[in-house]
Amino acid sequence: MGEPAMTTQTRRRLRRSMQLKVIGVVVVLVAVSTGVCGYLTSHLGALLLHRVMERDTRLLADSTVRNLMQKVDADRGVLVGDLIDGLTVDQRVSFIMLSDPLGRPVTRRITEPGSWTLYESKVSRAQAFDELYINRPYHLEGEGHSLVVFTQPIWLPTDGNTMMPELVGYLTLAMCDPTAENLIAFGRIATLSIVLVICVASVGPVVWLTRRWTRPLRQMIREAHNLTVNGMAEPVDDSRRDEIGQLARSFNLMATQLTATQAQLLAANSQLEQKVAERTKALRLLNEQLELQMEDKDQFIRAITHDLNAPLRNIAGMTQMLLRKHSDGMCADAQAKLERIAANVQSETEMLSDLLELSRVRNRPGKDVPLALGQLVQQVIDSLAYEIDQAAVDVRVATDLPTVVADRNRLRQVFMNLIENAIKYLPADRHKREVRIGYEHTRGEHTFYVSDTGRGVDAQDRRRVFHVFQRARYSGNYEIEGRGVGLATVKTIVESYGGRIWVDNRPDGEDGAVFRFTIGKHHVPAAGSPAQPLEPTEA
Repeated sequence: MGEPAMTTQTRRRLRRSMQLKVIGVVVVLVAVSTGVCGYLTSHLGALLLHRVMERDTRLLADSTVRNLMQKVDADRGVLVGDLIDGLTVDQRVSFIMLSDPLGRPVTRRITEPGSWTLYESKVSRAQAFDELYINRPYHLEGEGHSLVVFTQPIWLPTDGNTMMPELVGYLTLAMCDPTAENLIAFGRIATLSIVLVICVASVGPVVWLTRRWTRPLRQMIREAHNLTVNGMAEPVDDSRRDEIGQLARSFNLMATQLTATQAQLLAANSQLEQKVAERTKALRLLNEQLELQMEDKDQFIRAITHDLNAPLRNIAGMTQMLLRKHSDGMCADAQAKLERIAANVQSETEMLSDLLELSRVRNRPGKDVPLALGQLVQQVIDSLAYEIDQAAVDVRVATDLPTVVADRNRLRQVFMNLIENAIKYLPADRHKREVRIGYEHTRGEHTFYVSDTGRGVDAQDRRRVFHVFQRARYSGNYEIEGRGVGLATVKTIVESYGGRIWVDNRPDGEDGAVFRFTIGKHHVPAAGSPAQPLEPTEA
């Protein structure tokens, strides 16, 4: 019950998220476009009112200056303060000031004290009569007032004899239209109100349109969920001609193909499971037969070994008895043949013993314990001391041999066979007679090696030497006796520990062979693991 509820909640969240995004985008677009239009209309209206106020200020100042020029005392050439008392002043005029040619006030009329205070705080006397402020309207904003100020010079009328007019003073006129300012503020408030009304009014249609537009998408979400969970989906409405209709048609096609493909996969899986079951049954039967055959073979080897050993022991005993009792009266040819019979019996007995040991290695797991490999190899060398002295071989062991986890007897047999093999195949005329036992750890692999300075192993013989009864044909070792079981036993032991073995010639360009073998990583514990002490053996 938890998963379907979670899925339904997810679908609702996705649907609401998409609707909210569309609604938000549309409302923002409407609000931005309406707000921009309202702002531009309000701004242009305020700009137009300012231009009208500048024009009226210029016209009123110009008409006032012409009236004043007619009433200037031409004899004295000065302005009379009471000349502006009888002038009709517009209701929008905040103040009028007359100044002498040096900019000193002569008289002024103030209808709005706050405007005069704003003027005095914003404009100094030097600025007021600067060329930048003469005959040019400018605006002052602050303290709840918005003024248009215009300063115009007053010139003394000239007669025909006067060449240059005389400056008699300045008229400074400031106008403020509260009605226009209120109208501008009202326009801004009305614009914001209209924007809010349009945004609120657009929510309903946008929600309706959004639900109508996203209905196919919601159907596709629902059917995609059904396709995922149940493996089948109902067709969605694809009658629309826009992009959503194209998406719906593509979804229906995809759902049909997926349903057909899923049916094919189910049929194929059913057939595959049936085939796997049949093959598994067949493999189980083959494994059982193979195990029976291996067991029969091992029993056969043990029986043959036992049955052959008995007559061989009798032959050996009788041969030794004949040699002891009748050697004096026996001719040399008969004595030589008896000795050859004894030697052949000894060789066959040893071969049967090796085969029996190979069978035990393949079928009986050893007892794995931590072993100090350096001590084990030294023990093997001590047991071969007589053969090493007779062959005059220099045997050297690396000091970095690690601790391994393995069966003591089997690992000892590996090094015993490899070292004996190296000593046996050293030619008598070889001046440099060396055997090296070492260890390498590269690329995460533990590799052990036994190298010699003999003739080496030909490339054609490097695989066959590890098979039972197979000896090297191309390496020039025909005169050396061997049974072809020792290296096969080594290979079987190494592979039982998850490793591999191979042989190469020495890489330094000198004669000789290098037998290398690896064992699994779990058979080489970390440094510092305690090793089981080795039992002393007789050399």
